[in-house]
Amino acid sequence: MEIYIEYIFLDNFAVNMFLLYLSLILLKKKASFAAVFCSGTLGAVFSALYPFLGKYNYIVKALLAPVMVFILRKYNRFSDFFSILVTFYILSFTLAGAVLMISAFSDIDLTKYHKKIQLFPFCISLSAMMVLLLCNYIAAQLYKRKRIQTLIYPVKIQLSEDSFIETHAFYDSGNHLADPANGQPMVIISKRIFNKMACQPCGDVIIKSVAGYKNIPTANIIFWIYFNNGKNKMYKARAGIIDDINEEYDLILHTEMIGE
Repeated sequence: MEIYIEYIFLDNFAVNMFLLYLSLILLKKKASFAAVFCSGTLGAVFSALYPFLGKYNYIVKALLAPVMVFILRKYNRFSDFFSILVTFYILSFTLAGAVLMISAFSDIDLTKYHKKIQLFPFCISLSAMMVLLLCNYIAAQLYKRKRIQTLIYPVKIQLSEDSFIETHAFYDSGNHLADPANGQPMVIISKRIFNKMACQPCGDVIIKSVAGYKNIPTANIIFWIYFNNGKNKMYKARAGIIDDINEEYDLILHTEMIGE
């Protein structure tokens, strides 16, 4: 029977990556893609070298899984390392059992290499890995959106004694902007809502953003926040004006402006 060592490497690489990533997902642990890639590659290299290791074969097999799990991430507690290792073993044995069952009920023995299916584990594992990544990304985006939704509150910005603009505000725990004139908390408003307010700017301030420091115009505003628990608050604050914030809200609250 003709066996290509590169096929063994690719099959084991894909299977290792799939099992390692699935172990992390099940335990809700995080690791960089580079770490998972290196761990999967290490396992694949030694799997391809098994036939050449002779009497050291079983020693390498016994040590390989702990080493692969060890290089996945930094561990603060031994229990974290142990839980991932046990999960990896359970998934590996489960997959091996599934292969034996399929082989028992089919005409093809998946426990041995066959020239027609030498890349079968690679294709299946790679496909499963891509599905896992996609599902994990979608779940993360849905969770992020749900979390953002819980921090968005209806607000009313006062234009005159009996005139208001209704919009939404986002509570940002990272907004620590302060009015340089009096040290009071500042908020951020979108340019589109500022244009609706039809008021004049009251000077510029320098803020730090992802792109660096920039100078932005400001305006003095009065607004009411309607919190979910029924506690409504009124604020007089200086607001920095930026071109765009988000389609779902026009105002970013200061970290101190919370009523929950």
